[in-house]
Amino acid sequence: MRHYFVLFLVLGFGIFVGSFLPQIVSATQLRARLSRLDHDEHHEQKFLIAKTSQSTSTLPSENSGEMSKDGTEGSKGKQEKLAGLVRQGGDLVDRPTQLFVDGDFLKRDRRKPFMELPPEAECDPLAHVNVLISEGSEGQQGRDRTTREIEKAGFKASVRFWPSQKPEFNQGLSKELVQALGHRKIYETILLEKWACATIFEDNVTLADDFVSRVTAITVTESIPPFDVILWGWCPGKESSNLGDKSGKPQLPQLTYGQPGPCLFAYTVSLQGALLLSQANTPIKFKADEALNGAVWDPTVRPRVDKSRNRLGGSYWHVVPMMAFQR
Repeated sequence: MRHYFVLFLVLGFGIFVGSFLPQIVSATQLRARLSRLDHDEHHEQKFLIAKTSQSTSTLPSENSGEMSKDGTEGSKGKQEKLAGLVRQGGDLVDRPTQLFVDGDFLKRDRRKPFMELPPEAECDPLAHVNVLISEGSEGQQGRDRTTREIEKAGFKASVRFWPSQKPEFNQGLSKELVQALGHRKIYETILLEKWACATIFEDNVTLADDFVSRVTAITVTESIPPFDVILWGWCPGKESSNLGDKSGKPQLPQLTYGQPGPCLFAYTVSLQGALLLSQANTPIKFKADEALNGAVWDPTVRPRVDKSRNRLGGSYWHVVPMMAFQR
């Protein structure tokens, strides 16, 4: 009997202790997991702060903090927001997080505002200069004359000359349409090369002596608006050696909206302007300046733009005073 009593006592004690053992193990495991999470979160926070202080734009995807299983934002996601990081396509990108009433609406805390165009979108009218010339001896004379004008105007960049197509390729086109075809070839090159803009001269152009410095005065002040065409000269235009005010002081150019007259012998065309004028004159039907007239365009060219008479179909600008003249 005594042995049976001891046996029951031992079994009862074992059952009693066994009932508490899972809770003890679970508590130990929970403390270990919390310790690891705290360590990982601390490490991730230091990593994010270090990355933010270096003004990096992305972080490795393995450090991404996503939503928790229950659909709520995890602690890492909160850290990303505090660091000014936004998830995009699986990567963390540096994006604005706050709006400011002082106008710096793209300003990050303790950082400069994002107020600049990407380099590929910035138009420099002096970067790609093109001159249309005739064939033969007449073309050589025009090339020599235009070269002198360009040197006098202060151009430093290289200039590309575009001769008119030979007669066998003109398909019976008039001289004016052959010239328009030359303009369109340059437009197509702009589209192919993805230039932000390019400047085009015909070989009968006369330029103001300080043409380059005047154009630079516009570009360095970021005064070029979104445009299709900027006219540096037009018809009729009176050549003047004095481009100053009444006191003789040089007058800084002003860009003005509108097309004051016909002729395209000195102008800058943007990438979107090159597309517009290519579409408007394919196949070749109009002289180069007539392609600016929205009233003659095919209905598929900028179909939702008012192209009625006396309306500008594009964004056309001109400079005052004129800086280019036709011989």
